[in-house]
Amino acid sequence: MINQDQIVLAELAALLVKGNTLSQEQEEQLDILFDKYPHARTILSEMLENQTILLDFNPMDTNVEQEWEKFKPLMPTVPTAPNHTVGPKLKLSWKKYLKIAAAIIAVLGFGYYLWTINSQPDYIISNNRFGQKNDVLPGKNFAQLEIVGKKETKNTQSPLYRLHIPKRARYAITLNDGTKVWLNPESQLEYVKGFTLTERRVRLVGEGYFEVAKDAKRPFIVETKQMKIKAIGTAFSVSSYNAVSKVLLTEGKIKVSAGKEEMEVLSGNQVLLSDQGLKLQKLTNTEDTKAMKEGYFNFSDKNIQEILQEMERWYGVELIIKRPLDNKVFEGNIDKNVTLGEICELLKKLTNYDYIIDGDKLIIQ
Repeated sequence: MINQDQIVLAELAALLVKGNTLSQEQEEQLDILFDKYPHARTILSEMLENQTILLDFNPMDTNVEQEWEKFKPLMPTVPTAPNHTVGPKLKLSWKKYLKIAAAIIAVLGFGYYLWTINSQPDYIISNNRFGQKNDVLPGKNFAQLEIVGKKETKNTQSPLYRLHIPKRARYAITLNDGTKVWLNPESQLEYVKGFTLTERRVRLVGEGYFEVAKDAKRPFIVETKQMKIKAIGTAFSVSSYNAVSKVLLTEGKIKVSAGKEEMEVLSGNQVLLSDQGLKLQKLTNTEDTKAMKEGYFNFSDKNIQEILQEMERWYGVELIIKRPLDNKVFEGNIDKNVTLGEICELLKKLTNYDYIIDGDKLIIQ
């Protein structure tokens, strides 16, 4: 809900945008409100500097009277109890400014802005335990399934499914052949329910861990935008979020191909794909695959940039990085079921950065 002090802030904004000079009392009240709503200072500065109003409608095509009638129901009833105060009372008339288009547009724009920042998602919670403005709940098990087409299998048309895992989600699925797949946030898996007589092919975007059911007559093929992985019965993870894709093999044997390159990979190795092509390396850390299955963050052998990207996907926050990040790598794990504030508290002890949670933004400075 919009509070009475937010309405006052909108009134003061309308006066300034219109070009009026505030009294000393009004300026003091505005400073108090800016301390409480720091975002409001930014948006008002943009209005005054650019002489534009941030709105989702065209003022030239808008009936101001009608827009005001739509906006009024959003305003709360102001209590009239004797001990109820909201700071110095301002003798401003909404009706007076109703007929001044520029001013009322500013009020509508400012009021709409204040209303939207108060309509936060339910995973943003109030919590001062870690000295933050708010906290963010962790993601959950969730997926969206849709039919995106048809594919010829066994002389019949079978539906082509797409399993989409959004931000703030993870999901595990057992395919028709018995293969188990664990998918991380911002991932997609496309597959045909019965596969074909000659192969079991899926397409992956993002990151997944596969425990492939054995079927010597039908190889299991994972396609990404950059590469193709071919297996019979094995266990491996694939990550294709960034410019460098990687495959970690923990069990069995696979073939990895990209363009004209192809290599056979044995258990205990990993393959990296970059602009320089495929590169085979010894697998020194198998914790990532276990972390995907059991639901925790594995920070081992990762720098702060990689850690923050995982947090961004799991908590659904926007990263705002205000200083250069070093390439120091870390060790350790932490449960994914903790709030963002708890992880920030841990990272603050491990690094020399400050982590500020502001709504759905995570600011590093």
